[in-house]
Amino acid sequence: MKFDIKEFSKSNTAALTAGLTYILISKLFDKITGPRISNIIGLLSGSTINFVMQSYIFKCENKITQRLCAKYVVSELIIATVNQILFLSFYNKKCDITLTRIIIALIVGLCVSYSLRKHWVFNWFVLA
Repeated sequence: MKFDIKEFSKSNTAALTAGLTYILISKLFDKITGPRISNIIGLLSGSTINFVMQSYIFKCENKITQRLCAKYVVSELIIATVNQILFLSFYNKKCDITLTRIIIALIVGLCVSYSLRKHWVFNWFVLA
């Protein structure tokens, strides 16, 4: 399978948009629910937005099936779990919470998210 820099760039731009949504919503809820719960709320919000954008990038907007949605939910659970574990591991009150979230989102995005979505969730050979 050939590496597609255009698709990679679009996917990462969408992930960045979803990531910013995650950061903003988490920050908004930090004082209401506390950082641990607000982080989960932000992750769920970002994941929802990301699904819509990624489905267009990987040309699935007209082919959304229960199986695709299930695979996306499983992938998001994996991504969110890795993100939350890293957040809880590195979170302390001396560090800036937003900076911690940004660094973790970048690491997870580059190391886990794109590959999982590209090669498993939105791979039509696997979906067929």
